[in-house]
Amino acid sequence: MNNVTWRDRTFDIEFVPSVDMRHGEPTDVQYQLRNSGDEALLDCQLELITPRDKIQLVKYEKILKAIPPGESASLKVTFVASSYIVDTTATLQFKCIETQRKLIR
Repeated sequence: MNNVTWRDRTFDIEFVPSVDMRHGEPTDVQYQLRNSGDEALLDCQLELITPRDKIQLVKYEKILKAIPPGESASLKVTFVASSYIVDTTATLQFKCIETQRKLIR
């Protein structure tokens, strides 16, 4: 009989769902990544998916150290809105090594 054990890397994201931005000014936003799996999370990063023509992801602090199971890490992101942005919804993609990508809006 063969016994197979699945190890799972997964995470949850906590964030403020609405952010006020001023045209051309940097806006910092904090995202909290919580390791809800049973293995450490490694090399967590994000990407702005849409709207790339209205919002720029200027910089973010890549999480370099491992996030142990049950622990959290903060990810600070700086955005800049274009001059023609009104109300819009941004879509971000978060990814760590050997995890499913997660989209948030």
